[in-house]
This record gives sequence, structure tokens and C-alpha cells, in this order.
Amino acid sequence: MPNNIEDLIAENEILRKKLEDCHRKMELLESSEQRFQHIFLNSPDIIAISSVKTGKYIEVNPAFLKVAGYTENEVIGKSSVEIDLWENEEQRAFFQSKIYSNEPISNFEAYFRRKTNELAIISVSVDFIEYKNEHCLLIVGRDITSLKQAENAARESEKKYEILVEYAAESIVVVQDLVIKFFNKKTIDILGYTAEEIIDKPFSFFIHPDDLNLVSERNQDRLNGKNPPNIYKFRIITKFKKIKWLEMTTVLIDWHGKPATMSFFTDITEFYLIEQLLVQSEKKYRTLFNSIGDPIFIHQLSENNFENFLEVNSAALAKYGYSEKEFEEKSINDLCICGVQQKDNNLKEIIEHGWSNYETVHKDKNGNEFDVELNSSVVEIEGNKLILTLCKDISERKIAEKVLIENEQKFRKIYENTGLPIGMATLGFEILSVNSAYCKMFEYTGKELVGKHIKELTHPDSWSENVKLQTLLNNGQIDSYKLEKKFITKSGKILTGILSANLIFEEDNKPSYILANVIDVTDVRKAEAEILSLNKDLETRVETRTQELQEANKKLESFVYSVSHDLRSPLRHISGFTSMLEKILKMPDEQITHYLGKIKGASKKMSEMIDSLLKFSRIGKSSLNLIKVDLTVVVSTVVRRLEIETGNRMIKWTINKLPTIEADLNLMLIVFENLLSNALKYSSKKEITLINIGMVENEKNTIFVSDNGVGFDMEYYEKLFSVFQRLHSDDEFEGTGIGLAHVKQIINKHGGEIWAESKKGEGATFYLKF
Repeated sequence: MPNNIEDLIAENEILRKKLEDCHRKMELLESSEQRFQHIFLNSPDIIAISSVKTGKYIEVNPAFLKVAGYTENEVIGKSSVEIDLWENEEQRAFFQSKIYSNEPISNFEAYFRRKTNELAIISVSVDFIEYKNEHCLLIVGRDITSLKQAENAARESEKKYEILVEYAAESIVVVQDLVIKFFNKKTIDILGYTAEEIIDKPFSFFIHPDDLNLVSERNQDRLNGKNPPNIYKFRIITKFKKIKWLEMTTVLIDWHGKPATMSFFTDITEFYLIEQLLVQSEKKYRTLFNSIGDPIFIHQLSENNFENFLEVNSAALAKYGYSEKEFEEKSINDLCICGVQQKDNNLKEIIEHGWSNYETVHKDKNGNEFDVELNSSVVEIEGNKLILTLCKDISERKIAEKVLIENEQKFRKIYENTGLPIGMATLGFEILSVNSAYCKMFEYTGKELVGKHIKELTHPDSWSENVKLQTLLNNGQIDSYKLEKKFITKSGKILTGILSANLIFEEDNKPSYILANVIDVTDVRKAEAEILSLNKDLETRVETRTQELQEANKKLESFVYSVSHDLRSPLRHISGFTSMLEKILKMPDEQITHYLGKIKGASKKMSEMIDSLLKFSRIGKSSLNLIKVDLTVVVSTVVRRLEIETGNRMIKWTINKLPTIEADLNLMLIVFENLLSNALKYSSKKEITLINIGMVENEKNTIFVSDNGVGFDMEYYEKLFSVFQRLHSDDEFEGTGIGLAHVKQIINKHGGEIWAESKKGEGATFYLKF
């Protein structure tokens, strides 16, 4: 036995030389047929010898037969093609090309099919040898099926791990050499920075200055092998300068061959603030505790159950209907109507993690049930660890969710049962779904239509225009279009329809599919054609009627002129003879004077009526001189004229901003002179006259003129705009009764409308809409 290290080294050198000598002898032995047969038969790897010329197997070892599942008789004398060994034709062709090129193959991964029809993945190496006086292939392979399956499983496991980390509810950060080397999506949500702004940034950059020493010391202690607390709280400052409280759990890891820390962060800002407020003075605590609108519970926690409530806030008393004393005899589980399993799970989660968030159903003292969301966390108050539970009534949210589901069901019912043909198609215009009305219109079943391209239902004459719009849709230039086109039904019937297509977008604002509906207007278009034909005949009749009306208008104008001319002569005679009688009858007879005054007044009024009638006739046949007219200026001009005639009357004018329109300026002056004169006249008995001119709210180009005068009875509204029709007697107010007829004629001539509203004794308002 060797006694020291030197003896061991010497002995080891002797053994090494012996091994080298054995290796040389082995190489000599392998060249012999006996050694070759030994290796061939006992090798765990697949070995086969095949003829280059015929491709048929000459020798195969037991490992080959075991992997392939064939017997020696089934393989010897046959080629790999004959026993259907190759799974992949491309791999076989590559293998064959190498053989033809007399090139060896090394570690080529090929898929072979066993006799049992199972697949095997073999790493194959091929070289050329001379065997039994024939040019042959020496094929050596290793079954790596299990290895590949393990690799695939490892890759799948790695992928699942990456997904788990990326979408974890907690922030996960790896820090190495004081800088961030890895983080997940939740980290971006908490910090508010982009991924580019976080990576390779010192972790200290995000920590609140007052907590920087604490975090740095504990991190350094951990790297130095000490055992600082794994869980502690600190503050960070987000990109938007908001301070957040985080709870961190940290472990040491190896990151690419170097030590690093992996930390798990939970945003506890809301719970931390509540915890801090709870440890303040009793008065402030009570004010906050009872001012929160949602129920809050504080209770102890044992290892096996939730203990009874220590405190509840005012919202809890109001929500559940129990008194404070009644709450002292209850626990959170007494309010919950969920099963024992859920209660146990909630308890376990709080014990293990220090917090819990879940939804359940509670009931109040009267037995009313409602959905709630509970956020429970372990807090320390005056040295005691307690459970703080915030309860939020989510009944309305649950109802909204239920309504959403019901609306989806309603939509589906409407979709299926509406008489309007509706369908959904891919962005490539292949039909995904159709309703029964769509099937009925095109005479197909739903199964027959699904998968069809829209082109199959479109008449060739309409397809080119359809393609243009669909191209715009696909390019994102439009998100909807409407097109009248021709369709072809299953029976070959040609329909005319209006197609309305809309892109439906997903939450990421990407188009998902096309929703379209078709309105069959075949019969409508036929009816329109018939109407068009009738219209042509109607136009001829209208032209004839128009000529007749023009001739009648000319006769009417001639008649008005003749009547006016013929009436003026006797009026002049009456007025003249009345004046002569006044000179002759100089006697102071009051009755004669009264009668003569009546005659003169009547003849004057009749003269005014004739003038108004002629003016009314001229306005009707005159053409409009349209220009841009600022109605504010028009009204102000009329008001200045009228103020000269009003003397010492107390009048308050309110003139708001009026629009500028295209109109005849002179006619607009006549319109507002009549309206404002009427307003002054019919409010003359008021101590203070109020006249307001302005725009009607939310009505374009609609103007009002209102006064606080005597108004009129709406029962006689139909007479208001008629010629020589008056709603007040001459004894009350003078006038010819044609002013408002003038106004209506001018407004109608401009294509507008006029109407009025009033209550007797409460003034009147006139409306003009251009």
C-alpha cells in the first residue's frame, strides 16, 4: 500500500502508461473481425451496414432491432424504404443526396417510424466502409427520443415560468451590482416608467430619500451573508412624483453566474395609509374610521378561526343593522353565507400572506343578502396584530355584469330573430355567421353560407365597386361604408340591396371582424322606376297648370289695379264734397260735425286700405334683391326711427345679437317696422313697455320679438295673418289689418316661417325662422 502522496503519484503514472498501452492494443483488436463483432453486437447504439449499391441492409445489431421493433428476418435484405422506416421524405432525400455525393454524415437528427407506428428521433452518423468485398455504409445512431421530449418539456416549463413571472400580481425585480437587471409588467404599472427607463437603472433611483439607507443596508447585509428581515415596508417615488408604500420580500439568487437579489413587491399604499391613520389619536382615528362610506371591521385572528369583532365603523352599523354590542358577539364568518371551504381558504390566505382579497355574499340583520368584496390585511395597532377588513358592496356591479350578460343574450336573440339580414365576416370577407333573415334572403342555410366568400353572393356588375370600398376598409382609410349593389341568391334570382358594412374593433383598437346588414330594396327600386315614369307625366301637367296660374295672376293683378283705381275716384268725390259741406255748414251743430268727421275718417281709412292693398300686390310680384343682411343692424335702425315717434313713453328695449342672413334689405326693414310698431301699439297702455328681440336657444336662425302688451286670444289665431282681419276694434287700437299679412308674405317669399304665441293680457311673441 502506498504510504504517501509521492507514492500515489508514481503509482498513478504507472497506471496511466498501462492504460495507454491497453488503448493501443484495443485499437489493434478493433481492426480484427472478432473485436468488430463484439462491439457490433453489444453496443447500446444502433449499428447497421447497408449496401451503397442496393441500399439493402446486410447487418443490423440488436440495438437497431430493439429500437425499430422488427426482427432480423424482417430487416436483412430490405432497404429502409421497403420497411417504411423514414417518416420525413425531405430528410430521406437529404440523406440520399449525401450518399450519392459520397459524403459522410455526422449527428444528423432524423425521424423514423417504428414497427408499432410510434415515432423515434435518431441522431445518425454515416461513413463509408468496405465490408465483405462490398462498398457499404456504416450507419451508427443513438435514440434521442426521450432526450428531445425532455428538452421540449423543459422549454414548455420555461415558457410557463416566464408567463407566470410576467403576469404575476406582484412586482418582481432582480437587482445585481445595485442596478435593475430584470423586472416584470407589474413593476412598470407600479413605477409608472417605461421598460427602457427602468432597465439598468440603479434601484436606489426609485426609493424615497428617507428610506434609502434602510433598503441599502438590508440589501448589503443580505449579500454579505447576514440574515436581515425578509419582509419590510418602504416608500418609492413614481414617475409622476406620487409616493407609494411597498411591502418587499427578498431572496438571494444566482443571476448569470453572479450573486443577485430577487425581490417581490406588493403595493400596500392604501392599506398602509389606513394603518397609519389608525395609530393616530383616538379623535382623528374615530373621525376617519366613521367617515368612510364603506363598512370597516377590526377583529382578532386565531390559528383556527376569525375571532369576534373588536370594532366596526358607522357604515357597518348602518349597512348590517346590528348594534355595536351585537357586533361584539359576531365574527366576519357570521356575516358570510359562503361555504365552509371558502371560509377556510380565506383564513389560510390571511395567515400565510398577511392579507386577503375575495368576493363573497353577506347578509344583514334582516336577512337581506348582497354581494361584497372584502380586503383584509394584518395590521399592528398599539402592539397588537389585528385584522383590518374593508367591505365594499358590489351588488350594483354584479347587477351590471348580469345585465351585460342579459344584453349579450338579447343581442343574440335580436340578431337571430330580427327581420333585417345581418352577417359577420372575416377581414378577408369570408362569412363567419349569419342570421335567419340573411339565410331567407339568399335562399341558403346557415351552414351553406358559413365559409363562403362575399363575392359568391355578389352580381358581377357590382363587384368592382365593392372591391374599391373593401380595399379602403382593409387599408384603414375608412371603418364603414354603405353601398347599393346587386346580389345573386341560391336560385339565381337577382336582388338589389343596400349593404352597410362596419369594422368591429377589439380592446386594443385592432379590427377584429366585419358586421354587415343588407336591406332588400328590389321592390322599392321597381316602384321608384314606376314613380319616375309617373313624374314625367306629372311634370307636363304641372307646366300646363303653372301657365294657367300665371295667366290667372296677371288677371288678378289687373283686377286689383282696376279696383284700386276705380275706388279712388269716388273717394276723392266724397272727401271733396265733405270739405265743401264743412264750409257751407258753418253752424255750430255738434251732430253735423260728428257725422262729417266720421265720413272723412272712413274715406281716409279706405284710402289707406287701398294703398296697403296695392303695396301688398306689388310685394307679391316683385323679385328679391338678396344680399348679406345683418339683422342686428336692421332692428337697431327700425328702433331709432320708432323712438322719434314714441315721445315720452317709458320703453325698455332689449336687442340681443341676431344672425346675418341672405335677404332683401328693404323687405327686412318692412318686416321689423311692422312687428316693432305692433309691439309698441299693443303695449301702449302699459306704464313701462318691455320689448325683447333675440335668438331662440338651440334653434338656428330662429328670431323672436316679444312685448308685454295686451296680447290676443289664440282662439282667433287663424285670422292673425289674413288681409284686413283684426283681433282688436278701432276703438281699442287703430290699424288697417294688413301689416301682419305683409310680414307673412315677405317671410314666405324668403322661404321662411312665421308664427305667434300669446295669452290675452300677457303680451305676445312672434317667431321668424329663416
